[in-house]
Amino acid sequence: MAWFMIDVLLKLIVFIFLLLGYLIFLFSYRVFNGTSTRLILLSKFEDKDNGNLVPDVIFSQSIIRVIVGFWALGLAIHTAFIFYFYSSIFLNTWLESLIYFLVSMVFPLIGYFFIYVLNDKAVEKLIGIPKVILILNLSILKLPFINKFITSSNGNGNEENDAVEIDALEAAGLSVDPEEMKMIQGILRMDTVKVREIMRPRVDMIVVESDRDLKNVSNLMIEDGYSKIPVIGDSIDDILGIAYARDVLKSVGQDDGSLKIKEILRPAIFVPESQNLEQLLREFQKHRTRMAIVIDEHGGISGLVTVTDLIEEIVGELVDEFDVKDPDIRRINDSITIVDARMTVADLNEEIGTSIIAQGFDTIGGLVYKELGKMPEVGDHIEVDNLNITVQSTVGRRIGKLRLYIHS
Repeated sequence: MAWFMIDVLLKLIVFIFLLLGYLIFLFSYRVFNGTSTRLILLSKFEDKDNGNLVPDVIFSQSIIRVIVGFWALGLAIHTAFIFYFYSSIFLNTWLESLIYFLVSMVFPLIGYFFIYVLNDKAVEKLIGIPKVILILNLSILKLPFINKFITSSNGNGNEENDAVEIDALEAAGLSVDPEEMKMIQGILRMDTVKVREIMRPRVDMIVVESDRDLKNVSNLMIEDGYSKIPVIGDSIDDILGIAYARDVLKSVGQDDGSLKIKEILRPAIFVPESQNLEQLLREFQKHRTRMAIVIDEHGGISGLVTVTDLIEEIVGELVDEFDVKDPDIRRINDSITIVDARMTVADLNEEIGTSIIAQGFDTIGGLVYKELGKMPEVGDHIEVDNLNITVQSTVGRRIGKLRLYIHS
């Protein structure tokens, strides 16, 4: 009976070692694979003085994580078998045990270079089946740490990993100017920034009705410089498709006045506002388009987003010779500042040194809506964080400009 209990205990210890090793392996694999898309994008960035050193630092750090995962898995397996078979003829001396231990450290490194580097998809298939079995068995326990370690290799990253990777650049002593660092941070944030943070809101969308004639739409595109315009049916929630300037201008010369815009539409793609930018980029690539309609959780239209919006989130605002835009912020004096209501709270805090906390809104206009609790009118004002914010102008139902008075 005693030997039976010892045998059961030894097998339980073996299982625990194998389980922990596999969890660490999956976690390290997730970290590496989760940043692969961003690393591919980052590899296109080259520091002027250091060539490809910037992406190499981040890539090397991710490789180390994967190697540690392989090493932990191999060490756990070999240690478990050493413990279980210690009394066997194969491990009668400490020298043989030491050799076995060293092999367990070298094996994961060889496994990494011959398996992961040569065939990434093969690894995914290799770990897929035991990964599913492990999830099914442990899901019964509902342990909090399971979701943290066992997750899809396509899952979202986290800002802590991004911060570590950025710190690695600074620790390496690389000379990266602020604009280049901002670009790197933008790439690393792609899996945390949501579409709703960069989209053009519903109230600012330019749309045309489906019964418009081609000449009318053509004039709108030429005068305002639009290359694509959503076409609606009964309402803005009924998006029928996208009108492309190329199709419109090609067809307008052959039109006798009877052709309507709805007859030359291309399909629109729809994305949820909760989708991150990494997933949005894949959607654009998959459908080979540059515009997407954003929908909310109820299926209503929230706004639209373009490839340009996505790129601007990474590299900053892109302005060409045809863009005519008022600045988001204009300082009158030390106490008075005029801002666009669409300016984000984070940008305002950075510009004028305030510490407004955004809860349930992203923009200054959203803050005003929340504090007023009604449709804002010119002259309405609120007090927040040592600021007096007054509605200076409106555009339809949307706030246009806000006047900020900073109390001294």
